[in-house]
Amino acid sequence: MSQLLTAFEVEKDVKTLRNAVKGAGTDYEALIEILGGRTPKQMVQIINGYKKAYEMTLSSTLNKEIIIGNFGVLCMGLAVPILEYDLACVHEAMNGWFGANDSVLIEVLVGRTEKDMGIIKTAYAAKYGKEIEDDVRENLSGDFRALFLAILSKKDTSESFNPEEDVEILYQAGDGKKWGHNKEAFINILTHRTDKQLNKIFYEYEKKYNKTFLSAIRRNFTGNLQNALANIAKSAMNRVQLIAELFENAVYGINTKHTKLIRLVIRHRSPQVMKLIKESYQNLYGKTLEERIESETQIYGTYKDLLLKIIKD
Repeated sequence: MSQLLTAFEVEKDVKTLRNAVKGAGTDYEALIEILGGRTPKQMVQIINGYKKAYEMTLSSTLNKEIIIGNFGVLCMGLAVPILEYDLACVHEAMNGWFGANDSVLIEVLVGRTEKDMGIIKTAYAAKYGKEIEDDVRENLSGDFRALFLAILSKKDTSESFNPEEDVEILYQAGDGKKWGHNKEAFINILTHRTDKQLNKIFYEYEKKYNKTFLSAIRRNFTGNLQNALANIAKSAMNRVQLIAELFENAVYGINTKHTKLIRLVIRHRSPQVMKLIKESYQNLYGKTLEERIESETQIYGTYKDLLLKIIKD
């Protein structure tokens, strides 16, 4: 299918979606075909066309028709633009009933360009009536407040820096420190260097101390902060591989992490991106992502059909 839909194709998809949920019974095949088979840019065309035709949003229609369960959650996420979905993820992660969910914030915010972050911050303020930084200050505390404020202020500038000096600072803040560790030094350097600069630091660190930088993070930090710092480093090393690992984490273990899996599929479903993720996943785990989804007993029915439609297309 072409990059963008023609006006005729948009109108056809809009009517098909309307009929799929407004008839005597839900037409799941039609929902799967369109929601799972259109690119994010094409879905924006359909979302706009739907609102123009029926004076209501596609997501509100799906919600009103009570499409429930994981299939419904996935449909609802596909029925809004990715930026709007990202904003909702970040807002809910900071304002949920059970406190802040830093893993979601890391997943959504790490690896962004300065331009992307500017768009997110502007859109967040417009949608929720407050700056995203203010939400961070109100809902996070301690190391995580400092970490996410630093992530939000990251620049793409390639300012001159001394990798050997950064390596020494990091070593003295972690492996070379007799007691404890200096979290501020790790946060400052990991969030105020470009990906290219970070990879130079990681190379020099291993060269000088015969230890990988990731192993230094694992030795000096635990729990959520370890995971957050490691993911920042992994994102700089190989963003696609990190996402492939997150997919595996979502389906690994006794219980499938459906919320995480749905979020990953929605956010990374662009065909060009998904192609790279699938290649990386197969290289890492020796099987295709489709095969992994197929083998999960907790993923079934229309939910599985829609997931596979997105991943395969």
